[in-house]
Amino acid sequence: MPPKKFTSVQADVDEERGIKDVHQRFSLAFDTSAELMMILYDICFFGTFAIGWTLTYAFNSEFLADNAVIRVFGVHNICIGVDSNPARLVAIPLSYLSIFFFIASAGLSGLRMLAVPGRFKFVRGMLLVLAVPLALGFTWSIGVEPTSAPSLRTHLNGFGIGLIGLSLLKASSVLEFRHTRPHHEGDPFGCRYCNLKVAIFVSTQVFMSGFLLLFSAMLLKGMAGRTDAQITERLNVPASELSPKFDWIGLPLILLTGLSPFVLYWTKPKRSNAKIALEFDREYIGDDESML
Repeated sequence: MPPKKFTSVQADVDEERGIKDVHQRFSLAFDTSAELMMILYDICFFGTFAIGWTLTYAFNSEFLADNAVIRVFGVHNICIGVDSNPARLVAIPLSYLSIFFFIASAGLSGLRMLAVPGRFKFVRGMLLVLAVPLALGFTWSIGVEPTSAPSLRTHLNGFGIGLIGLSLLKASSVLEFRHTRPHHEGDPFGCRYCNLKVAIFVSTQVFMSGFLLLFSAMLLKGMAGRTDAQITERLNVPASELSPKFDWIGLPLILLTGLSPFVLYWTKPKRSNAKIALEFDREYIGDDESML
């Protein structure tokens, strides 16, 4: 939906001097929702890696065959595409944009939670409070170039921690939907427009939350089971001995993060119950009407 522009003028009038105190406000407001912000985050998250892989393939294809992740794990991990220049020069700014959408989604969910009566608000609130700092782990993954054992550990652990934050946000989304949906008699999901779409939306969010949590646990466990000495030994393996394989374990993550935004956008609740607004206030004293 296009932004809405508003301009308001308030003035205190002195009968002898005319206009005395003028307050002028310019506003630019966007109708949105917590669900839409989360979908935009999903798109930006997957798009960051997609663009990174494209740039790496076009300008640094040799890196795809020999890098720290392949040396340690022996597979083409999804992170490889954003681990070298020039991809990092684009991926890092895009990661900031994705974090904005994440915080906006969590913030709008929190405001809605406070405004709408419901149960388990402490649990729902804690999910949001934990989700945001954990999601910042993605900045470690994209911002830290894996060139040594410590940097590789930070790089991959950051990715795993970020997945936990995303998992908690999606779990919170399901709980918020449960407590804030409109109620209509005879409709188990509470929405009159399409039961099937609501079922797909909720099921996708629940599955994504569980899968992301499981994937992050596997990744963090895999890193915890490797010492820095073992990682350093693998990093020093001659390039001639490398035989990278396809990452079948990471394939479900790629498919889900790539396809779920389209599914969620098609099935998301048809409501825009929030606004993101930019405002500029101008105050001045005078009687010159041309300044209005």
